Amino acid sequence: MKDAINTVLAMKEFELTDIEPIYIRVGHHNNNIYVDLCNSNREVIEITNNGWKIIKENVPIKFYRPSSLKPLPNPRQGKNTELFNELFSVKNDDMILFISFLMKCFIPFGAEPLLVLQGGQGTGKTTLSTMIKKTVDPSFEDIRSLPKNEVDLYISAQNSRLLCFDNLSGISDEMADCLCKVATGGAITKRKLFTDDEESVLSAKRPQILNGIDYIPKRADLQDRSIILHLPRIPDDKRGDEKAIWNKFYELQPYILGVLFDLVSNALSHYDSIKLSKTPRMADFAKWGATLDISIGLDRGTFLTAYTKNRQQAINEATEQDVLAYTLLNCLHVEKQLKGNSTFIISKLMRFVPDYIKDGNKPLVTPNKFKDEVQRIMPLLEANGVAYDFKRSGHERTHFFALKS
Repeated sequence: MKDAINTVLAMKEFELTDIEPIYIRVGHHNNNIYVDLCNSNREVIEITNNGWKIIKENVPIKFYRPSSLKPLPNPRQGKNTELFNELFSVKNDDMILFISFLMKCFIPFGAEPLLVLQGGQGTGKTTLSTMIKKTVDPSFEDIRSLPKNEVDLYISAQNSRLLCFDNLSGISDEMADCLCKVATGGAITKRKLFTDDEESVLSAKRPQILNGIDYIPKRADLQDRSIILHLPRIPDDKRGDEKAIWNKFYELQPYILGVLFDLVSNALSHYDSIKLSKTPRMADFAKWGATLDISIGLDRGTFLTAYTKNRQQAINEATEQDVLAYTLLNCLHVEKQLKGNSTFIISKLMRFVPDYIKDGNKPLVTPNKFKDEVQRIMPLLEANGVAYDFKRSGHERTHFFALKS
């Protein structure tokens, strides 16, 4: 009886009636941003629209520190964004997109972008990925292989602010869906251990880095959330030894953080005044990025122009990578429009499929999967000026495709 009473009292005492969020590395309160340096002094960076400072006491939010996290150095001022050209092997016309990703890693509002680093051997993909991870969210294992399933991905997200996956050679459709969910915010449930009817919930919204030689974001929804940077090959006479590279990085790391925190503070100050001439899919990210025009002193619209160009290049490449989208566009450039059920349209498309599909006697898509596949590639079709409509009347299913004038 005493054990039962004590159990009930304990359950009542620890009943969750006032839930507070906890954060890993980056959190927010009253429109201010807080960055946990994870050092032994428990110092936190407070970023407001008037600047930033280091605080130890009266931090208004709670941080969770997994054992894998490593400390960030105390940031220092005195440098500007020219610093990034000294250290990071990114093309000049891509640098504003690169800086926008780094800045957004410290802004916990809105959807999080994926940074995709593409390049062959000798482009420094792994080194650059590691540098970004150490700049934003250093840990005992900075980069890792892509998890095998959704549960492992969400577990990784419970222990890091920035997820960094190295040397990818292909992503399954299921894993692409998982990466998209983590970028925009998602959750999964699983049965609690040793219980029959209780669930545990894992939720996460994290920025991510993917790198590889092969084209990574082949699915339209993943490409739609990505900044894709093609890294130039580093000439042999420009390639430094690893020790010198990392010595320079650790020397400049405090200044890099100082510049990024200045940019975040300016972004908080100017975000509400930003008006985009057109609204892309990742609208919140685009507005945060557009604050760089003011912070860095660029012409208005510079970021949005670079971002729009990057997205169009990604759309073109993703269209070439997707056989159905590529075939539909080729067909429409000849036929101008297509109308009929899925079997009829597939028969039309088979005249335009690549030779390896014909030679292998492989179906482009089965009729029962046609509508689902069209929905999957709709962002690519719309970006290429294709209008699509679907109507159902009794047993009839009619698809209509046309190139917009």
